Amino acid sequence: MNWKAHFFLSLFLYGITLFAFGIFNYFFDLHVIIAGFLITIAYGLLPDIDHDISKINNIIEILFLGTALAGLISFFVFEKKELVIVSSFLVGLILATKFLRHRGITHTIRFGLISALPLWFANPFFVLFAFIAFLSHLLADLQIKL
Repeated sequence: MNWKAHFFLSLFLYGITLFAFGIFNYFFDLHVIIAGFLITIAYGLLPDIDHDISKINNIIEILFLGTALAGLISFFVFEKKELVIVSSFLVGLILATKFLRHRGITHTIRFGLISALPLWFANPFFVLFAFIAFLSHLLADLQIKL
């Protein structure tokens, strides 16, 4: 599947997730919705970060570096140490994936969980958004591995 299909599938599932919470009268603040949108895009494309020549790699690197920069700015503005942890993790993840083979560990559920868990420090719902988007990629590629 190409990056556009992964992109739209993850956003479609994000919309369904927000709708499902709305059915139960749980509505998110605008900043959570916007951050969730960016997280969904990034994690919907994340499994292919190990493919150096793909558009996905470039998009994720830009999103993660942008998120890391926003986290650092927020740290200095709001003095929240948790955002530095998330930012550091995202930059470290980009660097680590340069040494992985395509459709290896980055196409596993374990990698999805490990890469989503640091988002808990910012907002527990971000983990849910990230993991749903990540799983959408694995399902679309038919690469479900633990």
